[in-house]
This record gives sequence, structure tokens and C-alpha cells, in this order.
Amino acid sequence: DIVATTTMLSAYSAAGNVKLAHLLFNATPLSIRDTVSYNAMITAFSHSHDGHAALHLFIHMKSLGFVPDPFTFSSVLGALSLIADEERHCQQLHCEVLKWGALSVPSVLNALMSCYVCCASSWLVDSCVLMAAARKLFDEAPPGRRDEPAWTTIIAGYVRNDDLVAARELLEGMTDHIAVAWNAMISGYVHRGFYEEAFDLLRRMHSLGIQLDEYTPV
Repeated sequence: DIVATTTMLSAYSAAGNVKLAHLLFNATPLSIRDTVSYNAMITAFSHSHDGHAALHLFIHMKSLGFVPDPFTFSSVLGALSLIADEERHCQQLHCEVLKWGALSVPSVLNALMSCYVCCASSWLVDSCVLMAAARKLFDEAPPGRRDEPAWTTIIAGYVRNDDLVAARELLEGMTDHIAVAWNAMISGYVHRGFYEEAFDLLRRMHSLGIQLDEYTPV
């Protein structure tokens, strides 16, 4: 039964036993597999940081005629963010997302942005080009789809790629006070020795009533 099999796949994945999950998946007859079972196995590979295996399985499922859904793309993009080191890697999957009309789903949009942001750290690419692609996705998203992960991804991405000016401009433009984004900005200042700016943001967080947490640099 494919429902029971997929449940077991997810359970093995959650327990960190990807080897057993893969054995179970391979033993599942092709005639009863579905997109959900492929999603479960792709997610298992992604969660175990095996981005190559996740991508190979994604390619294999498409070759067999299985139709990817938004959850498929969220998982595959998460896997790609682990291994992408060239711009074309992100662009190829970006095209797949557009082809299947999945970009309107917030989780897919955020995963694609994260993929561009992670790849921007590769020494093989021009980080400005990759961050520009991530920013374009962010800017073109309707305001209603710019949720907390979207804001955090783009701001933390600029911080990660040493563009504190762009990160600060976005932070100042946020209508919601998202603590994770503020923490990322403060960490960026601290790691680069801009302590005065970090303390200024810390004071502003307190004055705005944004709750500090264990991730807030203090």
C-alpha cells in the first residue's frame, strides 16, 4: 500500500535512517509509486544533506512521467542549495519551476530565493549576479507572498554576501518587525567589526518591543 509505504519512508527519514528509507523506496513497485512517495524520498535525501541523490531522484521521477508538485520543488531546491556552485544550476531549476507554474507558491518562491543566496557564496560565481536574481524574485512577489521566511532569506543573504548596505535598506523597509531578520543584520555588523551599528540596532529592537531571543547577539 503506497500510503503505508510513504508513511514509513517519512518515519525513517525523520529518524535519520536514509539507508532504510532508500531500501524501502527501491523495493516499492513502480506501479504503485506516486509523486508523494517520490517527495518523501527526495526530502529524506535533502534532510540528510545528500543534495546529489535528491536531484538525481528528481530527474529520474520526471523521466518516468511523474508530475512534480510544489512540495517536490521545495524539497529539490532545498537540496540544490546544498550543492549549487554555478549560476546555471539555479537557473535550470528556476526554469523548471516556471514550466510547472509553481513560482506562485510561497514555499517554492522562498526555496528558490534561498538557492540563489546560497549559490552566491560560491567562489565560482559573481555573487552580485546571484543576489540580483534573488532580489528580483523578492521584488516581483506580490506583497502578500513576502512572508517572514522571504524577508529573512533576502536580508540574511545580503549579510552573508557582505552587502550590509542593501541588507539595512531592506530591514528599514520592513513593515513587520521580524526578529530573525534583525538578528541577521546585527550579526552581520558584529562579524565585520561594526559594533556601534550593532548596538544601535539592538537599542532599536528594544524600543520597538521586538523580543530578543537566544540568537540575538548581545
